[in-house]
Amino acid sequence: MTWAPFSEEGLIFRAWDGDDLAVVYNRSSGDTHLLEKLALEMLCLIHVSPQTADSLATKVEEILVADKEGNILEFVEATLLKLQDAELVKRILF
Repeated sequence: MTWAPFSEEGLIFRAWDGDDLAVVYNRSSGDTHLLEKLALEMLCLIHVSPQTADSLATKVEEILVADKEGNILEFVEATLLKLQDAELVKRILF
């Protein structure tokens, strides 16, 4: 399963140094969402090019290396579902 941006109208991101949270404004819906920085990183990667959960897990693995007890792929898949519910990403057949 490949993930792509929900809308091509674009998003506006804002993150602050020293904060684990960021905001993203969705131009197509007019909604603003509060995200963890790792979710924002995943969203940015998807906006550069469509990604699978496996490819995202590989790319964010270095960030999560401190949390070796958790399953990185499960975390990525759960985050993708949350981003989908917020209409920030969608599943595509690729």
